[in-house]
Amino acid sequence: MATIRQRKNKSWQGIIRRKGFPHQSRVFKLKSDTLKWVRSVEVSFDQGYQFNHSLVSKTLLSDLIERYGRKRSLLPR
Repeated sequence: MATIRQRKNKSWQGIIRRKGFPHQSRVFKLKSDTLKWVRSVEVSFDQGYQFNHSLVSKTLLSDLIERYGRKRSLLPR
């Protein structure tokens, strides 16, 4: 869900919050630019182009190294 608000310095801020995705925000001089950005990000969420960071935050570097080592050892030399 997106929120658009006007800031004290007359700029516009778009804030997007959606479950399973990191919060995103950006500031623009024009409200129309803010609306365009919000729409484009929400469309990319709907189409699956945005990366779901919730799974990555649960993955440890040690797990990735171990998985790489297992796959690497199966390759022929």
